[in-house]
Amino acid sequence: MQSSRGLPWQLVAEEVEWNDPTRRARALKVEFTLWDMGKQKKTLVAASGADVDVDSERVEFQGRVTAIGPEGESLTVNRLVWDGKERQFFGDRGVRVERAGSVVEGERLIASPDLRHFEIVGGVRGVMQVEEGPES
Repeated sequence: MQSSRGLPWQLVAEEVEWNDPTRRARALKVEFTLWDMGKQKKTLVAASGADVDVDSERVEFQGRVTAIGPEGESLTVNRLVWDGKERQFFGDRGVRVERAGSVVEGERLIASPDLRHFEIVGGVRGVMQVEEGPES
């Protein structure tokens, strides 16, 4: 399955059940790749399943979902949605983002397609890696 509008994406699945009248699919054991408009890979998502609505450009991943951004950003979430029209990821039911030695956890997430910019709300906690500058 592949997008025809918005940011280019591709979904590869072990099994797909397609409903032609509604243009929706249910997929099992999926890998979802999102590219920028220059065809540079942005994000790779892996999940045990996904519901895809082709017309709304919406992919709802099920099970324990992991996503990796282009600079090693790592997201683990219990439910993740890619909204192609909004060009954002939405996650809930517990989220964890790891980047450059820092970890932030919370209940819900809104993130950019490349996972570089994100907002976590609800029960937020984290460990931040801070670089120390030269002493004065």
